[in-house]
Amino acid sequence: MITEQGMPPLKIQYKDFAAWQNSRLQSIEMESHANYWHTRLQGEIPVLDLPTDIPRPMVRTYNGAVVQRRIPAGTLGYLDQFCVDNRVNLFAAISGLVKVMLFR
Repeated sequence: MITEQGMPPLKIQYKDFAAWQNSRLQSIEMESHANYWHTRLQGEIPVLDLPTDIPRPMVRTYNGAVVQRRIPAGTLGYLDQFCVDNRVNLFAAISGLVKVMLFR
């Protein structure tokens, strides 16, 4: 059986995954992992200094902007087919593309 998106249905339901995840989160092993990451990530968060054409303001204002781009229908068709072939959703594929472009 194939779903509307052209992908086979999942073998488990989300509630099964959530129950398994909750049981893992309450284990002693997970506590040691949490302690490791709390120690590893403590302290100041470094500033992400990406190259830009506009310098960062001295005073943080939280003023932002929105960038919108339209994907041509033909390109979106190829991307949809890529997602079906590789069993990945469209959000994950586009997120990956954005990360690749930012990595440069």
